[in-house]
Amino acid sequence: MQVDTSSAGFRSTPMYFTSLAGTSTHWNTTGATSVYPPDSTLGGDLRRGFRIYLRFADGAALDPLFAKNNGWHIQYMAVE
Repeated sequence: MQVDTSSAGFRSTPMYFTSLAGTSTHWNTTGATSVYPPDSTLGGDLRRGFRIYLRFADGAALDPLFAKNNGWHIQYMAVE
């Protein structure tokens, strides 16, 4: 999942603090707090955004519809 933070206009690379929130079952995941540089659509520049890779704790892939039905969303704070 990629998060675009370019509208914040960071001049230097911020520190991102992330978490996964929702109504159910998000406790059984891993990866929500591991921040990676964004893909080439944001120039790979952490000043413009970040990526996280979510999976279930047992390694199983996530179903986007399951995530949506359980109200999953990424919360983040960026500090420059």
